[in-house]
Amino acid sequence: MISIIDIKLIKLDFHARYQAKERIYEYLIINRIGYLALKKGRAWHVKKKIDFNILKKGGNFVLKLYLPAMYPIYISLFYLIYTRFSSFEFYKSFQNSWSPEFYIIGQNYQEPISNNEFNDLLS
Repeated sequence: MISIIDIKLIKLDFHARYQAKERIYEYLIINRIGYLALKKGRAWHVKKKIDFNILKKGGNFVLKLYLPAMYPIYISLFYLIYTRFSSFEFYKSFQNSWSPEFYIIGQNYQEPISNNEFNDLLS
């Protein structure tokens, strides 16, 4: 589903892939057995229970994100990675410098987050 919020005049040689200043993607995952009525075709329906403890102690993690990275959920993710991994780094490919994508690599996972701490991050 696409919603148009604003329209602006642009130059005729504008290229959406290479010159866009921002793209926002929203992904919805619904984790339940029940059938999707209102969100059918608009969400990823996962019927099996998602195992959030899949990352084992000492494990590594790679996350792909898109700029700009100052949305509240990104800040929560940065905090989570900072507090749960012994080291982490940001990686931006200079081969595709026009691309808004970057990677966060977390190394040596320490411990799982508690349910209370996870809920605090979301609020």
